[in-house]
Amino acid sequence: MLLIGILVLAVVLSPIIGSDKALGQTTNTSGDIRKFDGVNVVPVEDLCIRSTEFEDMPEMTVSFRQSGGGPVIVLFQGRWFNNTGEPAQIRIRLAIDTVTNPDEKVAMWTLQNGSIFALPLQINGASGMNWVTDSLTQGSHVATIQWRSERGQEICVSRRTLIVLHS
Repeated sequence: MLLIGILVLAVVLSPIIGSDKALGQTTNTSGDIRKFDGVNVVPVEDLCIRSTEFEDMPEMTVSFRQSGGGPVIVLFQGRWFNNTGEPAQIRIRLAIDTVTNPDEKVAMWTLQNGSIFALPLQINGASGMNWVTDSLTQGSHVATIQWRSERGQEICVSRRTLIVLHS
């Protein structure tokens, strides 16, 4: 079974490993992380959206105080599903102090038959996104997760977590 898994991984990665093309923009950064603030939601009822416009995700807002200037690391995770059986796409983005990140930093997943597909591999259960922000000033800030349905299909999330690592 392990050999089959290695062969599948080799087939999937071989076009990437053997390529001279860049896979994306890489930015190295560092900072002083001394604290974290976060929220973990285990809902009584699942939360669903159909809107094609970005909305703040309920209960996914974290206030934090940055003791020095610099970037922060934001970690977001959720357990996604749809009940319709039809393929649906969700988009997630981060807003810091109501300023949203550029579109190239928007996460998107396709859900089909209740599972998340991150082609070419299928991921069951939770999926998330991490951000390293631009430099933030010293003082109080608010991180908020925003979400929308790509084509207006219903998409739901149950358990979810938002954590901000900061100085």
